[in-house]
Amino acid sequence: MAMQIGFFLAIIVLATGFQAASENQPEFVQICHLYQLMTEPIAPITLTQGAGEGTKTSPLAAVQTIMARTQKLNISVAEDGINTVLADKTKYKNKAAIDGDAAVKGYFTDKTDDDITRLRTEYEEITTASGDSAAFRKKYCTPLNKQQRDALRAPISTLYAKLIGVRDEIKHRTERANSLISSARVTLAKAVYGDAAITPIETQIKPEAPLHTITPANVPLHAGGNRNAVCKTAGTTSNKAGMALATDMLCICLKHQ
Repeated sequence: MAMQIGFFLAIIVLATGFQAASENQPEFVQICHLYQLMTEPIAPITLTQGAGEGTKTSPLAAVQTIMARTQKLNISVAEDGINTVLADKTKYKNKAAIDGDAAVKGYFTDKTDDDITRLRTEYEEITTASGDSAAFRKKYCTPLNKQQRDALRAPISTLYAKLIGVRDEIKHRTERANSLISSARVTLAKAVYGDAAITPIETQIKPEAPLHTITPANVPLHAGGNRNAVCKTAGTTSNKAGMALATDMLCICLKHQ
């Protein structure tokens, strides 16, 4: 009779435990989902250009593409003195040669040799009829005659100046957003794996890259230990199960060895 009572009590205990586990199962799933969200890479801010899935690019890259096109338009309405310099690579081979001609040096006061090389490349792209240059010439009807250049110079110059302001604002906001994202990534990593594990590698953490691999045999909350050692018994000891959400999250979501 005593054996039968013990048998029935065992069944009751097992049933109660199974019911408790079943009731906690949704919570465990949610905790592990949270664990996944907190450890996943954070995708960079992008824009999608084109039909369907399109091409992903950063806001700064998108505005720089627009600026490159506008820069070509800006050159296409340049004054005759600028065109003279850009067209003659022999006489005006560098900044020093340009500065030696009083008639044109004023156009390039704040330019370097690299700037002049870039401007000359863009000038050739809008005045030649090959490759991508042909498409640009066809779309914008370049090169323009003097009357067209004179009429369009002021509005295109104004547009370009405004684009510079937009680019600088986007650059500032992008840098600010990236700083916040990087900080959030480190904060989330510390919440999951603990300060001791993350602080030494904090500067190496990239928002878009996976965190260093954590396995049941490599639990950072327990020096030299593994998941079983950390999760064996709940208690009030630092870095043990039951002490913090971070520890319990790892105990629940990392499989027992």
